[in-house]
Formats: sequence, structure tokens, C-alpha cells
Amino acid sequence: SGTIKDAFGTRVLWNWQLDETHYHGWKELLREMEHHGSRVLTYVNPYLTNLLPRNSTRRNLFREAEDLGILVKNKTGQPYIQSCGTRTFTFGTVDLTSLEGAKWYAEEVIGKLMIRQSNTSERTNF
Repeated sequence: SGTIKDAFGTRVLWNWQLDETHYHGWKELLREMEHHGSRVLTYVNPYLTNLLPRNSTRRNLFREAEDLGILVKNKTGQPYIQSCGTRTFTFGTVDLTSLEGAKWYAEEVIGKLMIRQSNTSERTNF
């Protein structure tokens, strides 16, 4: 996913797309681990960063989920934006109680970004 720095420190940037600059050699590591009979465990949660700039070349899962209307909403119907550790580290949460949200998350994040990038196991935190 990559990282972001804020007043709290260096943190995982919750966009769940492999950052090959930060995790350089990732695919080679996976092949080597598989060769030795090991598997890699990765981490995923339903949080999506809203900190990617609109002109980023990275996939903006927050915007995709927002456009689909599958983020948890506040009382005014807007995405419920949370913060963690500092007010500057903000994110939305995919509404996994909705069938559309759960299906999109399973297919797009877990399926396409986690499993299809050769990860053989994953841990969820929700």
C-alpha cells in the first residue's frame, strides 16, 4: 500500500494497491518464499484513505467507493470521514453491511489487489 508520514509517524496508506517503490522486490520475495514452501500473510481492513491527490496515478479506491455510494455515511448522507492518531490522517470506511459494498470490496480490493498480486494469504481486521 505504501506509507504516509504525519505527526503520528510513518503509517500505512490505506489504498491497498501495491507500492512497488516502497516494497521494491515484492514479486521476487513472493517467488523466493514460495520456492522455500512459505506463504506471505498480508493485512487488509475496510478503511480507504482519502489523502491521495486527484491527479495521482495510483488507483483512488476512496473516490471509487464514494462514487458508488458504498462508504459508511454520516447523518447528512456524506461519507463519514474518520481520523486516527492525528486529525490529518483521514479515511472513509466501506459499508460492509451493504451487499454492494461487501461485493465490491471482496472483488476489487481483496480479489484484484490482494490475492491476484500473488498474495497467498490475507488477514482481515474488521
